[in-house]
Amino acid sequence: MGCRLVYNDSMFIILIYFDSSLLLRTIIYTESEETPPYANNMVPAPFKGGRGMTYYDWSNQAMHEVYYDFCVPIFSNGSDWSCDFINVKGVSYIVTHDDAPSDVPPCCVFGDPWYPPSPNFITGCGATQNVSAPLNGQEIDYWTIYLPGSGGLFGYGFYANGSSTAGWTPGSFFFAAAPSGWTIQNFENFRQTTPPASAWVLPDSCNNAQPCPPQG
Repeated sequence: MGCRLVYNDSMFIILIYFDSSLLLRTIIYTESEETPPYANNMVPAPFKGGRGMTYYDWSNQAMHEVYYDFCVPIFSNGSDWSCDFINVKGVSYIVTHDDAPSDVPPCCVFGDPWYPPSPNFITGCGATQNVSAPLNGQEIDYWTIYLPGSGGLFGYGFYANGSSTAGWTPGSFFFAAAPSGWTIQNFENFRQTTPPASAWVLPDSCNNAQPCPPQG
């Protein structure tokens, strides 16, 4: 799997170097043009924060991202509603809920074909470890890569002093938002465990899902 397939159309992803896992995260969107990372989470104003969770299972090539407070900010009509990104069987879906605007579909196809990143995808993407920043009292080492056809700059952070026999512990992730600014994901409560089977169940609204509206 190449980097271009993973990042097509600025899809938000979380890098996890484990075969299966569950991860809580804090989601921050800032309108600032200052490039992350921001030391000690000192995010330039104006910004907003939210909560999320990610399920990842490479054995099934599946990933499920939950956005509790606002959807990932890659849509031109805003993102102030909850959503799920569910990637199963080579297709990525955006599932919205009752708090979404009436013109936002309950389920749409974001990418087909679409697959989550493999556990070691960063080794083939040309990313460079070129910046570090403190977060929650620990140092985070960031690998960055610029993909001009896929949204621009991406940064993947891992705890410098945190590792395991299975891989690196994810600490943070940032990417360019739409129409401007940055989205930052700070990870916490990482658990190397098999996600529940319910994480991969699509709602009935996805049975005849159409392509999502244009983004950006």
